[in-house]
Amino acid sequence: MARSDTENSVRAPAGDPRPAWTAGQRRKCGVGVARAVAWISAWERANVTKPGLLTLTIKDKSALYLAYMPFVENGGLFIPTNSSYKLGDEVFMLLSVMGEQEKIPVAGKVIWITPKGAQGKRTAGIGVQFSEQDQGNTQKRIENYLAGALGGDKPSHTL
Repeated sequence: MARSDTENSVRAPAGDPRPAWTAGQRRKCGVGVARAVAWISAWERANVTKPGLLTLTIKDKSALYLAYMPFVENGGLFIPTNSSYKLGDEVFMLLSVMGEQEKIPVAGKVIWITPKGAQGKRTAGIGVQFSEQDQGNTQKRIENYLAGALGGDKPSHTL
């Protein structure tokens, strides 16, 4: 029984970033391959964190000190990552601090970039300024955890 071109082709998922798969483009392949490609693509969309969504777990005070940016209006965090970001990119973080079960949702903007291979063996990543919409809640929460540690001369991931 012959299969139609539609059955033997795969339609690229809308928004798929891979250049070979533009929306509406069709590629001929076996049905088994088509199913595998569709399954893998669906799995990637479900399990790979989107570039604008960051999940960060900070388990202890020293790690929080290294990441926190108190010199930024509304506060901010340095987030180690090898992903590519631009200054001004909007991000959304799900932040878990000091073993709390509740994840803190906070929006922010990329204001700092430390590229991979930066001078002084600095960790690659981005600095994210907390949004004004947060009204300083995340900043206050972090500063409560860091009470007494801020204002010292210990180095951090930023300054």
